[in-house]
Amino acid sequence: MATVTGLPPASTGIVAQENRRNLVAKVCYSCGKHPSFGNARSHSLRATRRRWNPNLQRIRIQEGPATKRVTVCTSCLKAFKVQKAPPRVAFSDQPSATS
Repeated sequence: MATVTGLPPASTGIVAQENRRNLVAKVCYSCGKHPSFGNARSHSLRATRRRWNPNLQRIRIQEGPATKRVTVCTSCLKAFKVQKAPPRVAFSDQPSATS
């Protein structure tokens, strides 16, 4: 089923929502925390629009046997809601097979 523009209609399934969550910037991978919007109020109470960003960090997490790099908010990191991946082994620290 094609639309007038020739593009297929947007899917509203769970898989599409998961893919959309991975593509959005400034969103926590674990809890979905995102920027909040409001007004900055000066001394004269003049309102200008602003946004409050969550404190997001890019970390490597362990998901099953694979590791992946995601953005997670610091409150989820402190609460251990994600399993961080073990540190990578440097190439020179690996035991060689010839010795």
